[in-house]
Amino acid sequence: MPRVIGIDPGTVTIDACGLEDGRMFLDRSVPTAEALADPARFVGLLEAAGPVDCIAGPSGYGLPLTRVQEATEEDLRLAFLAAEGEPGGIGGVRARRTGRSVREVSFVLLELGGAFTAALAVADGQIVDGVGGSAGPLGFRAPGALDGEVAFLAGSVPKSLLFDGGAAAVAGWDGGPGSPDALGNPQTAREHIAREAFVEGAVKTVRFLRASVPAPREIVLSGRLARVEGVRRGIAQRLEGIAPVRVLDGFAAEAKEGAQGAALIADGLCGGAHRELVATLGIREARGTVLDHLYVISRDQARRRLGLA
Repeated sequence: MPRVIGIDPGTVTIDACGLEDGRMFLDRSVPTAEALADPARFVGLLEAAGPVDCIAGPSGYGLPLTRVQEATEEDLRLAFLAAEGEPGGIGGVRARRTGRSVREVSFVLLELGGAFTAALAVADGQIVDGVGGSAGPLGFRAPGALDGEVAFLAGSVPKSLLFDGGAAAVAGWDGGPGSPDALGNPQTAREHIAREAFVEGAVKTVRFLRASVPAPREIVLSGRLARVEGVRRGIAQRLEGIAPVRVLDGFAAEAKEGAQGAALIADGLCGGAHRELVATLGIREARGTVLDHLYVISRDQARRRLGLA
């Protein structure tokens, strides 16, 4: 059976999850700042896990299935969507836990991360729609979708602007001690507004995605904020009547759900028990890049901004 590792490099932590024949042999979560300060140490953590058949990471802002040894500088720029010098799989977990065939899984996933909020619509085991990040609802740290007039008033929109101005800023915590747990138990007027804005944005996103999955079997919450009782309860109450709201439980103690999902995908890519998941998602058939359908600006203009010819 394949021996694989899945990696989820998040804004707050970088997580690694290792699987071999259904047995977890690696379950680690490392602060992102710590990993970036000493990348060799994180690589050493992977090497210490022993020989593996595959290590799967995310495609960034959207790349087809690519072997890392074949990745070019252009591939990396398109994955990060950042010029030089600028900072730059879940459905399978549900099928594993419910006991259903992958093709019988239909739900809306809300990923309430430590910085961004995102949502995916899954129908018959396939991702059919999604919103999130800088095009999604308010995140804990990130502002989500920016009004074009706000972008105009800002004068310029550097990458750093996409990571600030979220619920933490609304609460008055930017640069301060605010935490996800504090959002679930607001004490001041600003904190109450922040929680309401965060919950409202998440709820509206689920209702929006029902256009693609009109009758989801369930609404699944994952990410750091999903574990905050005051946030989770507020979302569940407002979505009552649409579908049961559940927290993704996963199978690891430390590694986040994204790393667990990546491990399942790595297993499937190697022909393991989760090969049906990979086939249903159509990962091998993915083509193109995130720049292929730009109209507000041209593809060539976007490439020049990234430092690509």
